[in-house]
Amino acid sequence: MAHPDCRHGHDLGDALQVTHGDYHHGNLFFSEGQVSAVIDWEQTALLPRAYEAVRAATYMFSGQPEPTVAFLSSWRQVTGASADELAQGAAAFSVVRDHWVWPLEEVYLSGNDRARRYIPDAPYEPFGVT
Repeated sequence: MAHPDCRHGHDLGDALQVTHGDYHHGNLFFSEGQVSAVIDWEQTALLPRAYEAVRAATYMFSGQPEPTVAFLSSWRQVTGASADELAQGAAAFSVVRDHWVWPLEEVYLSGNDRARRYIPDAPYEPFGVT
């Protein structure tokens, strides 16, 4: 968080809503091809709706450009979201991600070594969407 490129705030925009915070395929139940339930609501927050799309794409595609762009383009088509709205969601996600201390707390305060996989073993690189 002390790195000069680490952002500590962003413009939330006008369109805030309650977000799940951990929305991805692993937290969904399906019935007859439709989402029938969403589980794991412990990261809810008031953020731009695009935050959820950017976070889901990052989680599901691990930063791979092709599926990420396809997913976010499809999300924009379905929702009618603008490029600016997507950029606001990405900015919100970058701040949340860069300040996410849960893995550190789990490993170093709670002794949960399983969370170590979420602590990057690499130099800091700020999140960005191109």
